[in-house]
Amino acid sequence: MIPCKKLAVFTILVFTFFLAFCRVARSADRQDNKQKLDDILSPTTKTEVYKIEPGMQAPAHLESENKKDGDSLVTINGVPIYWAKVLRQLSLIDQSYRSMLTPEQLVSMKSIYEKITMKNLITSELLKQAADAEGIRVDEKKVQKEMMRYKSGFPSEEAFTESLKKAASSEKDLEELYRYNDRVEKLLAKHIPAFLPVSDAEIENFYKENEKQFNRPEEVRASHILIKVFKTDTENVKKNKYDELEKIRGKILKGADFAELARKVSQCPSAEKGGDLGYIRRGQMAKAFEDAAFSQPVGKVGTIVQTDNGYHLILVKVHRKEGQLSLEQAREEIREALQNQQRNKLYYDYLMGLKDKAKIVFP
Repeated sequence: MIPCKKLAVFTILVFTFFLAFCRVARSADRQDNKQKLDDILSPTTKTEVYKIEPGMQAPAHLESENKKDGDSLVTINGVPIYWAKVLRQLSLIDQSYRSMLTPEQLVSMKSIYEKITMKNLITSELLKQAADAEGIRVDEKKVQKEMMRYKSGFPSEEAFTESLKKAASSEKDLEELYRYNDRVEKLLAKHIPAFLPVSDAEIENFYKENEKQFNRPEEVRASHILIKVFKTDTENVKKNKYDELEKIRGKILKGADFAELARKVSQCPSAEKGGDLGYIRRGQMAKAFEDAAFSQPVGKVGTIVQTDNGYHLILVKVHRKEGQLSLEQAREEIREALQNQQRNKLYYDYLMGLKDKAKIVFP
């Protein structure tokens, strides 16, 4: 694994929150639509969603065969969603996997993603309408900053445009996705508390019940700042990038906040988290990155490291030796996991509420 994967090309179909929901619609006169909606939005396990088996098909009323772009898929509170978005996603899957899968496997995969795409489109529209109702506005400066960060991951404007074309997308689609994500983040921030309490007793019980999970190999928790280098860069361009990162390192050594600088200048998606890559084990990263991360002192920024991705500054926050983590060593990790459980439940309940209040009609 390389230290920073290239951010996948977004389309407007990409949805940040892959949460399914399945409560019975309230109105008796919507029984037929309720059944269709439950078929699409019923929860599935990871095995059911991602397992590829020949002959796995979506229910007949969900199949895209003979559908056209302008055909209506569903109407949500009077707003229509058309088959065009589903068909575009299926076309991308066909292009990406045709050479890797058998015809039967490809049919199965498209059937699975057809259902997932419908689920995401309905969820996306419900959240968009909720943001509209609450008057949530877009931070255009933030959107343009994210666009610039994304573009910086390509060696040229032409490469950026070509990448979007391959995804049957456009710069406008990408901007709209960032606008949508900005509004949904603000919407959920209003309904999901930022602080979710977890008691010491809950942490201790989780540790006792899952003690074997905390027998770990050697690992480090690291953050990084990445300045990308491309094959087309001249030696002079490479030197300028290196010098730029060296100046950033100098600021950090003088007391500047690593995470804040990562958010501003890093060209990795981890920039949003202040450069945090989470826990890393040996064999997961490029060797130069791994060697530096596992040898640097904790809390100290090392010298610049070069990988195929570019130039990195690495900050190691935690270095754990192989063995069983004590309760104290695992405490914050468990707290974060339990908070995420709470957060996911609150997301689910909020989305369920939007679904129950909406008028969702299939043709």
